[in-house]
Amino acid sequence: SPDGEEGFPGKVTLQVTHTVTDRDEWLISYNATTDKDTVVALTNHAYFNLNGNVENTPTVMEHILTMPTGDAYIEVDATLL
Repeated sequence: SPDGEEGFPGKVTLQVTHTVTDRDEWLISYNATTDKDTVVALTNHAYFNLNGNVENTPTVMEHILTMPTGDAYIEVDATLL
């Protein structure tokens, strides 16, 4: 982003690398540089169609997520809270 964007000082240059490991892990690596002292807070909000079939899976509510290595989970109520 250019110097002064959103009121923040400094030009920010960002490199994002996505990697899939041999253990089927998806890793995201961020590298940001600036030319002035500034705040950098990076995150990711990617969403995926886990089913791979958009026509038969219009919402995430039709998805089934399996985590075979998970040893804990949080129960939710009917409103998913």
